[in-house]
Amino acid sequence: MKLTQILPFQRLASIAAVSLAVSMAPKLVAGGGEIDLGPQTSLDLEAAQFRVWFPDDAKTLRGTLFLIPGKNGDGRGLAGDANWQAWATKNGFALLACNLKDDDQEAGYQMMPATVELLEKALTEAAKVAQHPEIATGPLAFWGHSAGANLSRVFTGLHSKRVVVMAVTKATAGGPSEVRDALEVPVLLTTGAKEKPDWRKSNQDSWTQARKSGAVWAIGDHPNEGHEAGKTLEAIRPFMDDAIALRLGAASPAAETGRPALGQRPTRSTGGSGPSLTKIKDQDGWLGDLGTKEVAPYKDFKGNKRIACWFPGEASAKAWQSYLK
Repeated sequence: MKLTQILPFQRLASIAAVSLAVSMAPKLVAGGGEIDLGPQTSLDLEAAQFRVWFPDDAKTLRGTLFLIPGKNGDGRGLAGDANWQAWATKNGFALLACNLKDDDQEAGYQMMPATVELLEKALTEAAKVAQHPEIATGPLAFWGHSAGANLSRVFTGLHSKRVVVMAVTKATAGGPSEVRDALEVPVLLTTGAKEKPDWRKSNQDSWTQARKSGAVWAIGDHPNEGHEAGKTLEAIRPFMDDAIALRLGAASPAAETGRPALGQRPTRSTGGSGPSLTKIKDQDGWLGDLGTKEVAPYKDFKGNKRIACWFPGEASAKAWQSYLK
C-alpha cells in the first residue's frame, strides 16, 4: 500500500506528487491525499484507489461522504470538484472518492460484502493520511452512480447504524440491501422513465416495500432521464444537507471550530454499533405525492402517507419537486 502527499488539485497536472512511507504520516498541503490499496484479487479488482479531501479549517470532521462512480469509472477527480468541495465545507465532511477497476468487466465487486470491508480499510487509511482519526469511525454518507449506487446500498444495508444518509443516482438494484436494518436511514433513489425497465422497476419496488415498512425514503422518477446522471444532484445534495442537519445538528460552528453547535449532541463512538446518530421518524419530515408532486410537512400532508415520498426537510422536498418538473 502506498500513501502519497499531494498539492492542490488544480496544480496536479503540472506538479508531481511526492511519495512517502506509511509510517511518516504526512501532513498534507491542500487538505487532500491519495490512497492505493493495490489489486484485490479476491474481488477481481485490478485497482482499488481513493482520493481523500477535507476542509483545511475543520478541526473535527463530522463525517465522510463516499463518492463512487459507475462500473469501472475513476471517480477520484470528484474529490477536486468545486461543488462537492463546497458541499463538504458547508457540512464539515471529508470526501472519499473511489476508483475501483474490475479486470473482468463483470463488476461483481458492487454486490460483495468483501468490497464493503475494502471501503472500511480505505477509511482507516484516509484517517491516517488526513490526520483526522475521526474519519475511521465517524458517520458516513453515500453518493454513487449505477454500480456505485449498488455498492452504496450494500454498505448501508450492512452498517446502517453508521450511515447518516444515502442518496444515489440510478441504482440498478434498489435501496439498501437489508431494508429492516435501514428504516431510519434517509434514502433517496433516483431513476427515470427512459431507464432500462427492470432497473427502474427494482428501484420502484424497493422504495414501495420500504415505505410500507415505515422507512424514511424517497424516490425521484424523472420523466425524461435514462441511466445517465442527468440533473439528479439537484435533488441529491439538498436531501443530504437536510438529512445531515436532522441527524447531526447544524454544521456551524461545529465544522469550523470542532465544537458541537448550540443544542447539538456530540457524535460519539459506541463501539461496534457505530456513531450516535439522532433517530428520526416519519413525523420529523416532509412528504411528497408521486402523482401530483405536491409537498407538505408531515402533519399537513393530505394524501396517503404510506405511499408518499419522505424528505428530511423543506429544502429537499422542494428540490425534489423542482427536479421532477
